[in-house]
Amino acid sequence: MIGKLPLITIQDVDGLRDNPSEQGRMAIIQKVTSHYTHNNSLTEIERELAEEIIKIAANDVANIVKETLIEQLRDCKDIPQSLITELTNNIDVTNIVLPFLQSFEGFSDDDLLEIIASHCPQRQKAIASRRTVSERVSDKLIEEGVRDVITTLTANQGAVISPKGYHQIYEKFRDDIDIKRNLCLRSNLPIALAERLVTEVSMGLRDQLLSRYKISPTIAKKVTQYAQEKVTLFIAHPNTPIANLQKLIHHLKDSKRLTDTIIMRAICMGDMRFFNFALAERAGVPVSSVQKTYFDNDEKSMRALFVKANISSTLHAPMLIGVQVYREASQEIDMANLETFSRRVIERFLTQFPAVGADTIDHLLDKLHGCSRTSAYLM
Repeated sequence: MIGKLPLITIQDVDGLRDNPSEQGRMAIIQKVTSHYTHNNSLTEIERELAEEIIKIAANDVANIVKETLIEQLRDCKDIPQSLITELTNNIDVTNIVLPFLQSFEGFSDDDLLEIIASHCPQRQKAIASRRTVSERVSDKLIEEGVRDVITTLTANQGAVISPKGYHQIYEKFRDDIDIKRNLCLRSNLPIALAERLVTEVSMGLRDQLLSRYKISPTIAKKVTQYAQEKVTLFIAHPNTPIANLQKLIHHLKDSKRLTDTIIMRAICMGDMRFFNFALAERAGVPVSSVQKTYFDNDEKSMRALFVKANISSTLHAPMLIGVQVYREASQEIDMANLETFSRRVIERFLTQFPAVGADTIDHLLDKLHGCSRTSAYLM
């Protein structure tokens, strides 16, 4: 019985070394890498010869030969570390090695970390744009990367960035508009950082209003506060984990933005969870105490909580109305339809506060600040 003819031989090695024709060398590479990538029945000797040929090709003088090699190996997922090092270290032609770094799926995290440590921004950027980037690799890119690398990484939704990494990016590039815009578009941004970015965007909007339209600082501040509070409550949507919501509320309190109006706005939007945690934070009591007062329908205790939380007396009565409407509505309507709930809250406010005459929550909140006489009477 005649044995299987070898697929890769020493003649292939010699042919690659001695063949003066680029086309001839490319043909050998295509044959060898095809077997190396797709044939699982290569003998140990054949694999060793194939890897020797790949090393030789990585040092070929002709770029087209190197490009052929990289293209053929792109789908190979089982390349030894020594061979990967040979490929990435010896192929310096940008249009060849960078697409390889970007798309080759055979790299381990250790391979990528070693390449990042070479301090080459172009290679780091290619890695930052890979289809997926692990948290470990992202952390190293953030530690090493220049602005262009971080811009690419933050724009890549396939890159996993750790909470620590996000804060490092923010601290290092807090004045970079493009990177901050990329951060705002990411889905897993730490909630406290998201709120901080909202604040900075609002401050920028205020400055634009002042300079472009000559609006008074008081009105501009009010406009940006309304916008900021809306987005903050959107960030703290009902599906936000409680631990993240608590972090956000702690952050708002520390930065003096856990305002009466944002708590009032939460009621108007049907976000009772935010209201409960925010009121507990302001009053310095467990959230269970607020919830018990709410469920027991204990108006006297609720007013006492408002006083303890230093809520403006102007808003005591409106907040009580909001709590009462929420309690009633939660039994009657689908609370997933927050627009319907908000409309019901505003209708009740207008019944109790005819002087308000508001069409929107923004206008309502603005008017409630100025109708202390009506509020005092109703209280």
